[in-house]
Amino acid sequence: MASIVRDGDSAIIQVPVAWSGLAMAHKVRHEIVAAFGKESNELMDAEESATYSLKQAVAEEPDDAVHWHQLGLHSLCTRQFKASQKYLKAAVARMRECNCAWSNLGISLHLSEEPSQAEVVYKRALALTGAEHVHTIFSNLGNLYRHLRQYGQARAMFAKSLELRPGYAPAFNNLGLVFVAEGKWEEAQYCFNRALQADPLLDAAKSNTIKAAAMSRLCASLSSCIIQDRNLPQ
Repeated sequence: MASIVRDGDSAIIQVPVAWSGLAMAHKVRHEIVAAFGKESNELMDAEESATYSLKQAVAEEPDDAVHWHQLGLHSLCTRQFKASQKYLKAAVARMRECNCAWSNLGISLHLSEEPSQAEVVYKRALALTGAEHVHTIFSNLGNLYRHLRQYGQARAMFAKSLELRPGYAPAFNNLGLVFVAEGKWEEAQYCFNRALQADPLLDAAKSNTIKAAAMSRLCASLSSCIIQDRNLPQ
């Protein structure tokens, strides 16, 4: 239960705690503004406020890995990959067993086209992550292998993720993308439909379902034309 400080009340406000709370408030504001597509000026203002307060929280308690992780996560969400890697590395340097920071560092390296480093970091996160969340790391590894066009390894990682968490929508969606890359449209549509059954709000799966169905019809039409052409008298 929170205690409300009223005018005139004597209270000692710890500066690090105040900056940390303000940082979280600004970070939430930035996420809300970004999610609801507000004007670019408002989004930039929210982003700058969050960054400033997160950095102040770090300055007040530079040995606190949580503050570094939050700053790194914010930078990752705003697609400042190099900055996010700097802050997330600072987080894991201060708390070597912080699996969340290792996982987010892997994502940042992956998105900034550094696959070999991303793989090493993901595997480090895998070794540290408990049973409750390990399926997400396997799914992230699968996505990395998919981008590297190592489709066999990607399928194996997604299968492991789904074995640990049946119905995990992101794994089904990403497995569907592997089948798309391989031209296996029926398998792709099955995976996208399973993703939507698990999470009806997963927009990526909705979009992928429509695209896969369209490509399946197109390929079927082209195949039919080729067959008919071959049957014409020469």
